[in-house]
Amino acid sequence: MSNNALIIIIIIGIGLIFLGLNIFYRLVTLALVKRHRKKQCDRLRFLKVKMPQLRVAKSTESEITDVIQNMKQNIQYMNQLYKSLYSIQEHSIHEDNLMYKLFGPRYHRNMISNALRGQNYMSIEMIIENEIIKFVIGVPEDHLENVEKMISTFFIGSVVELIDQPKLLEAGKYMAGGEFILTKQSAYPIKTYDAFEADPMESVISAFAKTTKDEKLALQILIAPTLENHSKKLRKQIEAIKEGKRGWRIFRVIKSLRSAATSDAKDEKQDAEKDKKISFSQQELGDLDKKVEDELFSVKISALATSESPDRPEKIINDLARSFNQYAYVGLNNFHFKKTGGIKNFAREFVQRLFFTDSSFRNNMKFFGKKNILNIKELSSILHLPNSKFNRSPRIQWQRYKIVAAPENLPGE
Repeated sequence: MSNNALIIIIIIGIGLIFLGLNIFYRLVTLALVKRHRKKQCDRLRFLKVKMPQLRVAKSTESEITDVIQNMKQNIQYMNQLYKSLYSIQEHSIHEDNLMYKLFGPRYHRNMISNALRGQNYMSIEMIIENEIIKFVIGVPEDHLENVEKMISTFFIGSVVELIDQPKLLEAGKYMAGGEFILTKQSAYPIKTYDAFEADPMESVISAFAKTTKDEKLALQILIAPTLENHSKKLRKQIEAIKEGKRGWRIFRVIKSLRSAATSDAKDEKQDAEKDKKISFSQQELGDLDKKVEDELFSVKISALATSESPDRPEKIINDLARSFNQYAYVGLNNFHFKKTGGIKNFAREFVQRLFFTDSSFRNNMKFFGKKNILNIKELSSILHLPNSKFNRSPRIQWQRYKIVAAPENLPGE
């Protein structure tokens, strides 16, 4: 055997060893993440929020501009709530934790270990059953009182009620569901409420309003605060996008070495054409920068529909998926609705509010570490607490009476 052949065999062997170690690392990491996420979802408790129903006068043409501005200001209250929810992070680690034993007290500062265990997360939901649309927030039980106070502070007149876990499944009914996934990497923004002249959630509510009395539809957004390193990573990605750099760094290095080694002028010219900076408008460049100006959340957006009719769940889900087309930012980002292949497993994860997608081995390896990250403005544009001035669907469950404090001079027994 020649020396060259031996070297090639050694290189292939080393490559296979590294590949095997990488796959082993990913499998172990996914197992740890799933186990921890299951513990977290068991700690979720649920708050139903009812907003006060306000009397709304018809707007004249001269007031339309004010109405649009007021609509945006109303959604900004949800920005403040999401900003406050960002503080609900899991900092404390129990000493019995395996990673704590391995890395010691500094474990909680370790980027890798934080990624393994996962931050606290919450569930923001819109649910319709019996033709009534409800807004529900799932919160870790340790933060229940704090979140209830946050909601009451930002949304005056709202009524927050602790409820049992909503029952989304019923025996004998057909189901359909799936996840909303960003079509490009998270550094690219979607369209937010700033670009709309009406509340974008109205289109989502319209899809909900098409259900009948025996049908259910739930839109669920699981949100977890991102770590500082994710923000830094996203900033670097945005700078690379603005400079026209595409693809993974290792591939760009290989490409540079290849260009340096070849003397073919035609290939060099083609590569130069491909590496030209992507042309963005000033508005698009500004929106790319704004992506990381606010707090960022890792998100899992999914939906589930049930009906007694075998054809209806698919139709209901398709109507909801179409409503998300409005968030498409042409040239930047959009949502793709990925229908589930295994509805039973999907429904179980959905009902548990499990912030983990248990996919096939191939997909688990392919999308390992990939996150959908949205800022608070993007989240508020998709789902926020309603206001009867801008969300006029008769299906929404409103607080129809005002709760006032008892008078101080109320006689005792």
